[in-house]
Amino acid sequence: MNSWESLLYTDGACSGNPGPGGWGSVLFNYKINQVYELGGAESGTTNNRMEMLAIIEGLKLASKQKLKSILILTDSTYVIRGFTQWRHGWKKRGWTNAEGQPVLNQDLWKKLEDAALGFKIEWRYVRGHQGTPGNERVDKIAVAFSKNDLIHLDYGLSPAEYRFDIFAIPAGEPIPEMKAKKTETRHSFYVSLVNGVLHRHNDWGSCEKSVKGQSKALFKKVSSEEEYQAIIKKWGYTNGN
Repeated sequence: MNSWESLLYTDGACSGNPGPGGWGSVLFNYKINQVYELGGAESGTTNNRMEMLAIIEGLKLASKQKLKSILILTDSTYVIRGFTQWRHGWKKRGWTNAEGQPVLNQDLWKKLEDAALGFKIEWRYVRGHQGTPGNERVDKIAVAFSKNDLIHLDYGLSPAEYRFDIFAIPAGEPIPEMKAKKTETRHSFYVSLVNGVLHRHNDWGSCEKSVKGQSKALFKKVSSEEEYQAIIKKWGYTNGN
């Protein structure tokens, strides 16, 4: 016997990120033994926003049905970490992150907080595209809405009538470790070719001084050694270092 009054599968999709997006949710109410599918779309959005909106709308419906405990199954590590770990620090800093920048999707984080009020929530990470019926269904709903494809949403069916086995609930697994941010090692610089002499410059001021008044001078901003070599080769200069 489980301890939840409801199950909520959620997913978001986006074409382009940012681009046209869609979200999908499947809510099961144990009290009345019924399944509800929800979905929606937005233009010019992101995948993370769609992941959040799927949960917000699912919680809204659960609240209308007077439910108080819910198991949320999502493949969004962003939402799970954001809600259970990061948001407390964000709020203390006035909704800014550790770097002092405004938190992205702040409007939806606040809406998610409001929607979650009064609920006992258990978050469970579900790895996407692994054959979990509930997860596969919300993915299909989200993708269909993001592409403006027609899709039928079931509403108020019994599990026996519903086509997908929402009770095939995967065991909880640890959220994947966050990937370390790559250190930016590429540094832009300028290269000029004046009267057959090649120069490298650390800044535009130095480059401008070199080419100013030189009608046949060539110059270019480059971001890597590979780009530098390609540019001087294009200019027909093959002996520069």
